[in-house]
Amino acid sequence: MNHKTVCRLDELRIGDSFVYLKRADPWRVMARQDKSGRVAVNQVVNGKPQWKHDELKRGKTTVMFLRHTKPVPGEECFLEDLAAGDKFQRLDDDLLTEWVVEETGHDFWSVRKMTEAAPVKAGRLAKVIFLNHRK
Repeated sequence: MNHKTVCRLDELRIGDSFVYLKRADPWRVMARQDKSGRVAVNQVVNGKPQWKHDELKRGKTTVMFLRHTKPVPGEECFLEDLAAGDKFQRLDDDLLTEWVVEETGHDFWSVRKMTEAAPVKAGRLAKVIFLNHRK
């Protein structure tokens, strides 16, 4: 699913971030749909839920998808969403070339081509296509 896709709440996975269409504050799916069709959601600030108890919302509620907590293979994401050892393809490069994240930093990530030994620096907000997690 791509960034800013309008969808239903019950189509999202646990950990997905979204916003309600008439609000700007981001929310996260905490638990999947129960028998009555409700999904548990909560606002997450600095990696922790803001509210003590999750809110139950109807699964048919229309929301705007923001991002997955962990990218799925083939998904377009930012370089900052990846961890050391993850493989990806750069959108501004030849799509046949595979890259790997060597180490993460504050503003720049150290990455290298799979066919080369020397790493290069890349900005954390570079758009990439995620291939797979480290093994």
